[in-house]
Amino acid sequence: MTFRKYSALLKLPDWNFIALVLIAATFVLPFRLSNLVLVIAVLTWALTGNIFNKIKTSLSKPVSWPILAFFLLHLIALLYSHNQKVGLFAIEKKLPLLIFPLIVYAADLKVTQHKLLLRIFAWSIVAASAVLLVRVAYFFFIVNNCSTCFYHDFSNVIHLHAVYFSYYAFLAALILLQDLARSPKLLTFTAALRIFAVGILLSALIFAASKLVIVSLFLLLPLYLILSFSKFKIKAFLATAVFITAAVLLITSVDIVQDRFNVIAHDNGIKHLRIVGTNEKLSNDEKRELTGFSLRLLLVKLGLHGVDQQRTYLLGFSPGDAQETLDRIYKKHNLAPRWFEGYNLHNQYAQTFFELGLIGLIILLSMVVSLIASASYASSQQHLLLIFAFLICFAFLSEVVLATNKGIMFFGFFYTLLTAKPTQNT
Repeated sequence: MTFRKYSALLKLPDWNFIALVLIAATFVLPFRLSNLVLVIAVLTWALTGNIFNKIKTSLSKPVSWPILAFFLLHLIALLYSHNQKVGLFAIEKKLPLLIFPLIVYAADLKVTQHKLLLRIFAWSIVAASAVLLVRVAYFFFIVNNCSTCFYHDFSNVIHLHAVYFSYYAFLAALILLQDLARSPKLLTFTAALRIFAVGILLSALIFAASKLVIVSLFLLLPLYLILSFSKFKIKAFLATAVFITAAVLLITSVDIVQDRFNVIAHDNGIKHLRIVGTNEKLSNDEKRELTGFSLRLLLVKLGLHGVDQQRTYLLGFSPGDAQETLDRIYKKHNLAPRWFEGYNLHNQYAQTFFELGLIGLIILLSMVVSLIASASYASSQQHLLLIFAFLICFAFLSEVVLATNKGIMFFGFFYTLLTAKPTQNT
């Protein structure tokens, strides 16, 4: 679409769409600003009227039921939570899971608007990635010291967790590749610009050095290239081969990234999983042996054992009481205070089961299933939605995505946007 058509589109008095544009463009900003934009979106949704019809429209879409049920279950959990204050704060954080289905599904997005929202998000992440890579170049070529160029140090400049930045960059690359796949020709200036932008995003992913996202990249991006570029066939396979070769060479040549994967193969912390189900306490030296991988395994096993001990299978401990309960378990094994006090289980499936029991876990899984099922009829972005669903499945394995502002915003916005059915422009 030409710039003139986009300009005409933005001049329309569609304030709900303008609010969604602001949300799509502000993912890389500090969470207080993105929260302010979300408040503006809610006010716009309310002030433009027809609230009952908007709610009715949102509820008429079955794909909205799991995400709304997940929010509703947090409200119900207050009934059996001892710490009401923490429970209310958990509900406050989950508000985007209520807001996005009501706003996005009722927005009646046109195909052009839908594409524009995805592109605005993608190019905002490209811009942020370019800024971060310029910083890397400065430290590498001018300062001659790139020790602060990787992982959390890489994305801390924009006050964004490296893992969530990696999710954003991966999805942004998929969006640009989707546009590229729809292009009738690959040898154009626009196509070259998109390829260059994808290169920026993938380079930023390497410096962000999130192990799970890099693994997801190897597994999902080749699949996405083959599916999306099927009409180019040989070119798709060549692009996939070039990507895999380049990524392997890059990762194996960067010591810090290499070390993040090597630590898994030489993880001495695995042996400390033995403390689960005992009264054994870990010494400080033993705690230092725990890596990100072995710590996650240990926390999950401790959490599941806690559920088993208290027989809270059905409803869990409640979001209000979960962290206090976890801290007591950690203290029993000398993992707290100071060391891992306040840590969640770093696994969305285990954390949901711990907080909301089997009911919560079933609803969480139904959201994932809804994403995958929606891909079967979302012809306009079928492959993008499918890969996003798989990315979320992987993300839930190593992070409690629905416990942080950036994670909840990311999941809620793209769950609803990618499952929404845009209508043809009139």
